[in-house]
Amino acid sequence: MIRADGNFGEYRWGSTRKQAMIVWEAHNLTLSAVGTSADGRAQRP
Repeated sequence: MIRADGNFGEYRWGSTRKQAMIVWEAHNLTLSAVGTSADGRAQRP
């Protein structure tokens, strides 16, 4: 969770892992927006 002040909230497995997950999610959302999968292949409609 990201707090209202922009900092990370508590996370059971630590803030480093939570930050890595957020980066991974943002990367995959970006790829989805351009129609590419995480392995670089074009997504099928």
